Amino acid sequence: MKDDHHHTKNYTKATTATSEMEKLAAANQNLTKAHESRENDYTTEINKLEAKEKQLMDRLKLLDEKKFKVALSNGDVDVADEDLVEINAGGKVIAVSRSTLTQFKGTKLEALFSGRWDKIMVRDSSGRIFLDVNPVCFQAIVDYLNEVKISTEENPAAPPSALSISTFLCNSLIYSQHHQSNKAFLYAISKNGEFTPSKMKLNGSSNEYAIYSGQNGYGPTFGVGYDFRVHGQTLYLKTGNTYQSPPSQLLGSRTLNIKEMEVFQVVPPLTSNPRPRQKAKTNNDLTLNTKKVERFSSAVNSAINEKWLALAELESEVASLEVSFEDEEKFVSFFSTQDDQDLILLNVCGSHIATTQQTLQVHQDSILASKILDTKKTESSSDQKSVEEWNTEDVAAWLNTKEGLDPSVVKNFEEDGVIGRELISLGKEGLKDFGVTRKGTIFYLLSEIEKLKVPPGTASILIEHSPYCFEKIIDHLRLEDLFIKGLIENKPRSPVVRASEKGRFEKVVKHYFPGDTSKSFL
Repeated sequence: MKDDHHHTKNYTKATTATSEMEKLAAANQNLTKAHESRENDYTTEINKLEAKEKQLMDRLKLLDEKKFKVALSNGDVDVADEDLVEINAGGKVIAVSRSTLTQFKGTKLEALFSGRWDKIMVRDSSGRIFLDVNPVCFQAIVDYLNEVKISTEENPAAPPSALSISTFLCNSLIYSQHHQSNKAFLYAISKNGEFTPSKMKLNGSSNEYAIYSGQNGYGPTFGVGYDFRVHGQTLYLKTGNTYQSPPSQLLGSRTLNIKEMEVFQVVPPLTSNPRPRQKAKTNNDLTLNTKKVERFSSAVNSAINEKWLALAELESEVASLEVSFEDEEKFVSFFSTQDDQDLILLNVCGSHIATTQQTLQVHQDSILASKILDTKKTESSSDQKSVEEWNTEDVAAWLNTKEGLDPSVVKNFEEDGVIGRELISLGKEGLKDFGVTRKGTIFYLLSEIEKLKVPPGTASILIEHSPYCFEKIIDHLRLEDLFIKGLIENKPRSPVVRASEKGRFEKVVKHYFPGDTSKSFL
């Protein structure tokens, strides 16, 4: 009996142990399954990230290939950032490095000077790229770009002020997207009562910059002076520029960390028969992971969400670059479709304005357009080389055409081997060194030398009116031409003329643009 009892007791223990082992085995199996599931879940998430990254890299590669093909056909594939680019901007020569002009990727300015279109850009007789723009305003843009290169996030460069045509230039060349508004405002709310809630309306100085997309990785920017600017998880405040001044606690420059950001779109209420909303013409198919990942450890969740955010920002940038590339050909064509022979140099009482026949004939029935048509080109570019290419014999031949010039003077030029580019650099003292002694002959030759500086094939037209007024007229014609070609949305407003010149400006306009045509200027 004792032995039977002993065996029964051992059997019970064995049975219990077996049951516990089965539970343990089941637990291990469940743990393995859970681990495998978690690993699969993690692998799936990582695969999604990698697939998205590859998709974006493929889109960037395809975009680069398209740009390379354009450069092969229309430009130069061997351009470098350190290239010096000389630009004839409305008659003023501006020299700047290519890297400065192309630092804002995806902008029209970057497209113009990327090298992709160099072969078809309009050039003057010296080979400089010609832009039919206001030279003062284009110089202001170049000055801004130079300042950007030495500025910091805490002390950014202020964009150029809206001077005449520079509004178009800034909006089209250095900002990828901008929105004008007369009703935009900023609103500040204090959680802990640090300041009084306040509404900051536009102050009216730069409403065309109510909001625009920034550059170099910046997000939305409010105001031309960067009143409110987003960069990643950082908010930069530099208040009181385009928008009204905020409470005193927010005055000046401040940097804040963004804990949470929400974006809303205000849309009109649906009518009983709403029209379908048109989809923007882009190749962008944003498939962003808007829901935060929270099913892994805190560190893993943070790393995954950080990468999704980086991919989202990259996708937005890639989409912007794709759309900009699609649009750039139309824009570049404005500066490339005209022939070199179309360049016109206006001598406005000694002030020179370089433009095109196309601009001057926007209003074909005007007296100005008729004057352009009736003016013969001063030289033929097909038969005559640039004065800068003249050799000593060419210089002597030109001097021999000048009546009253002593032959000994021509001989002095020949013996010294003076060439064309040296001739046009001579001043009064230089002519004296070559034996020209009579004051009348000196001033006569200086006048003739000045004429040589007009590029071959460029019509030089004398305009005996106020340079200030005529510059305003030419700028307005440039804008009207852009509007006709669909490069700006809104019809240009009448030029802003200072009070002391309004009467004279009105007379000049009515003289060259009689009848209803003058209404667009006045």
